[in-house]
Amino acid sequence: DFYLTYEPTEYFEYEEWLKAEQYFEIQIPFLNDTFKLPYDVEILIGDCGEANAFYFERQIVICYEFISVTDWRFADYFDRVYGVGNWTSEDLNYSVINVIDHTFYHELGHALIEIYELPATGPEESVVDQFGGYIILEFSEGQIGQDAMRDTAIDFWLAAEENPDLTQTAFADTHALNQQRFYDLACWAYGSDPNYNQYM
Repeated sequence: DFYLTYEPTEYFEYEEWLKAEQYFEIQIPFLNDTFKLPYDVEILIGDCGEANAFYFERQIVICYEFISVTDWRFADYFDRVYGVGNWTSEDLNYSVINVIDHTFYHELGHALIEIYELPATGPEESVVDQFGGYIILEFSEGQIGQDAMRDTAIDFWLAAEENPDLTQTAFADTHALNQQRFYDLACWAYGSDPNYNQYM
């Protein structure tokens, strides 16, 4: 089974928020109904010392630092786009949980590749980006998956803005460039529902 652990954290406000949202708790039954595992896999929410999320040794880890940076990034973005005071905490929380949604299923993709010993047809990071997009577009209610794709794409674009100068080593990472990931997610979302995403 997949099972959930919240580690003690200094980011207690994010822990309380996540528990109130019940995001991960809602995912567990879906995961255990959908995927049959040869062993248990832990979903761990904890401090990592860096803004990150990853899969390693039967653990999907979502770092509070990653949630904190995403929260800051969208608050700054909303201030620039809508003006200070013209957006609500509900707007912010919705976008942050959307980014968590795609990121979680991205890491689940890594887990399933290892667990089932699947060949990755292309760079694994790009494959699991696509897997995350497929899951949230195919299995989310209403337009939630579309919104999650949009917000995750925006998050990649904002990350690209933070480091606009691309060095040679930027092209040697296992991940595609943030700019590429923005366009990939936007294209997959548009292709899945051109009417809803006509603005793109």
